[in-house]
Amino acid sequence: MAQRQAQLKFGGQGLALTVPNQSLQECSFMSNLITDRESTFLSYFIPSDDPKLLPSYRFMFQECSELKHCNHKMQAWRFPGEVEAFNDDGEEYSGQKLLNTLIKESVYGIVVCVRWYGGQLLGPVRFQHIVDTAKGAIQKYKKSFEEKKQKEAWMQATMAQQQQRQPRSLNPLDQKVRQITAKDRTVNLLRKTLGFPILQEVDYYAKSLSTLEMLLQSRNSMISSLRSQLQKSKETENVEDTSSTPKEQKATMSEKKVDNDNYTPKQPEGATVLLENSEIQEQVQKKPDAES
Repeated sequence: MAQRQAQLKFGGQGLALTVPNQSLQECSFMSNLITDRESTFLSYFIPSDDPKLLPSYRFMFQECSELKHCNHKMQAWRFPGEVEAFNDDGEEYSGQKLLNTLIKESVYGIVVCVRWYGGQLLGPVRFQHIVDTAKGAIQKYKKSFEEKKQKEAWMQATMAQQQQRQPRSLNPLDQKVRQITAKDRTVNLLRKTLGFPILQEVDYYAKSLSTLEMLLQSRNSMISSLRSQLQKSKETENVEDTSSTPKEQKATMSEKKVDNDNYTPKQPEGATVLLENSEIQEQVQKKPDAES
């Protein structure tokens, strides 16, 4: 980071300061403006727990071009170890109120409230504006700090989940044992299908890597042999099913023939009714002839 040297007097002593070449807005938290009868108030807060940086921060406020035309730069700072003080800069009692704000908010750093005087005296309400803008700058810092903590916690949790998902590296013995165990499951499944007894459990961790390598090759050969036997068994079953099919077809055809021989067509109900009606009519016509 580019840096620049500056000479500034504090307490009658000349101090050579090394100040980062960045704007005040980049290293501080700024409040909203408060305007009352043409007087404007604005506060900055720079969080820090190192009192050695105080001269550098104060120099940044002094050199800031945006604040050169303000009438007051009221300051207060507080660091661990009861290192605290304030500067009214012509606005009596304002520095003490800024320091009290730092203490109440339980923060370390430097707070600066600037005022552009509008030509009218505001009275005691000006202290309320000073405190309100200082609180606003500190609250923005706290909000940013909490968001940063939440983001860091989320990133840590995400990294932990990713590490858990990543497979752990296995030593050669564990790798061989896992491979043979998987082969044994395949062998037992094929043997069960063929009706053979399954393999007995073996303590593979008690064997050497060379022995495990030989067992792994043996399992591969065993799987190939069992699969070929299973394939032959399926082919034999298919041949038997094909040879039994013509006999079943002949039996079915003979049954159909018997059913056809015993088949007697049924007369529709409507025809029977017509026949009965015609017989009744003939009987009715024959009755007069019999009487005559």
